[in-house]
Amino acid sequence: MTNKHMLKLAPLLLTMVGLATTGPTAAEDTYLETIKVSENVYVFKPKIDWSHGNGVAIIAPEGVFFIDTYLQFNYAEEAIRRLKKVTKLPVKYVFNTHSHNDHTSGNGVFRRVYPESRLIVNEAAVVGLEGRVKAKVEGEKAFIDGELAQADTEVKLGKTRGGTPLVGSMKAYWELSLREAREYQQQYRAEKYVSPDIVFGDTLTMRWGSLTLEMIHMSDNGHSRADMIVWIPEQRILIAGDLVVAPTPYYSLPGITNAVRRLIAMNPAIIIPGHGPVEYDLSYMQLLERGFSTYQQAAAAAVAARIPERRALDSISFPDIDRAFTGGDEMKTWAYRRFFTDNVIHLTYQATSTPASAAPQAHGNARAFRLDSLSGLQLENVKADLVDYRGRRALHLLPQQGTVTAGWQGQTEAMAIVAGSDFKNGVIDVELAGAPMAGAREGSRGFVGLTFRTAPHASSFESFYLRPTNGRADDQLRRNHSAQYQAFPNYQWDRLRQDSPGVYESYVDIVPGQWTTMRIVVAGTKAQLFVNGATQPTLVVNDLKLGESSGPIGLWIGQDTEAYFSRLSVTPS
Repeated sequence: MTNKHMLKLAPLLLTMVGLATTGPTAAEDTYLETIKVSENVYVFKPKIDWSHGNGVAIIAPEGVFFIDTYLQFNYAEEAIRRLKKVTKLPVKYVFNTHSHNDHTSGNGVFRRVYPESRLIVNEAAVVGLEGRVKAKVEGEKAFIDGELAQADTEVKLGKTRGGTPLVGSMKAYWELSLREAREYQQQYRAEKYVSPDIVFGDTLTMRWGSLTLEMIHMSDNGHSRADMIVWIPEQRILIAGDLVVAPTPYYSLPGITNAVRRLIAMNPAIIIPGHGPVEYDLSYMQLLERGFSTYQQAAAAAVAARIPERRALDSISFPDIDRAFTGGDEMKTWAYRRFFTDNVIHLTYQATSTPASAAPQAHGNARAFRLDSLSGLQLENVKADLVDYRGRRALHLLPQQGTVTAGWQGQTEAMAIVAGSDFKNGVIDVELAGAPMAGAREGSRGFVGLTFRTAPHASSFESFYLRPTNGRADDQLRRNHSAQYQAFPNYQWDRLRQDSPGVYESYVDIVPGQWTTMRIVVAGTKAQLFVNGATQPTLVVNDLKLGESSGPIGLWIGQDTEAYFSRLSVTPS
């Protein structure tokens, strides 16, 4: 489970006391509970699920093998205090089941307390750790401030950023989230990022006391491309990572159904999920397999029947499966819809559908640019890494200047310029997703788009970009500013809006963080922007401000944006 779009949870009662092992103030050990699974296996489980994954300790005479280290530093610190009550033996190895922040952010806490410990990861996790996780750990203070600001705003407004009212158990969840964010801000102390010490391929087997630890790379692409499980055959204990998440499932990659079937075939007696309660039979995994396969088949059938995606999202439902997961609880229902059913349907459409009628089509001389490597990219004021995001490999861009100080409006711009993409006239296609980053300042909209005819070092360019948070805003004026044209440096959005209100921007239905298709059609001094396969352009510009020129394409982000790019192609006319 990623920390993207997730709110952290807190216990109902927080009593503040001073502890030397943390920052200036620390909470009582109330975030986690200690569960003894067997004589030598313990789970340190968050009392409320979803945001924080489980930590697992496997104890042997040699020491402790610890699996996954939480989203927040203070959770890792509490897990260590609880571990010390169970055993005086040191942690010798830390193991990450995958590279998402909510399982890895506390690696540095364990290294500080146990300096001789070694970090073990699969080779597929290294890129995510060295990119996304390192940036999160080094920018943790800003991350905390961003989470606190977001939770505070949503609680005050009584609704989520997406507009869902906070009622019943959702209201309690958000209030607890706000309380925990405030406490974490008080407790914060900086930690160092830890690079992996031991990196392996498909499998790694280790004898640990009387137990065999089989670390297996699940190559199904079920939750991420770096999914690892740990299998203890002597006790038939499965540590499943986020291939198993409770109390409601997550769906991010289509291989999850096959991955869960493989886990069921192992016939474990005890399943320790990435998030949620320990399972002592196969019933929950069997429910997962039923839910994944049923919704996947229904989504694929809707695509085949050419049912519009929005209608499929509103109509596909299996009440018996839904009730089995949610029991009608408000919070479970929201999480189930947000992170499971909507994702299955949306990602199935993204992967397999072709619009019945689309924007002007590219011809056979289209050139695809692979965005699964950092080679061939000229980075201008951005930092980049490769990640798995919402069902595919993607280029991930963040501001180079830091989590809260980035912003270039009116100065210079931030983008990754694609080498070899020289372009004058024709069609540009891309899929992208953008949202305000953690710690984003007021007014950030998740600005994301493309530049074309870009001059060296981005000194000038034409551009279309989106403001994703405007797409479904309650304010109609904001909606009208969802899509924007600008030409840098002399015709930026603010000048165009002042000189020609409404001419160079328009409304389009877009959602923060969701994959969105953009097609830009350019001919001379005219250009059109098509979004999500629409038959008519979202925005028409008949007077490109830089005249007829040429230059490469740039993957552009604006103030305080976290963005993802995939499937770029260029068809010259």
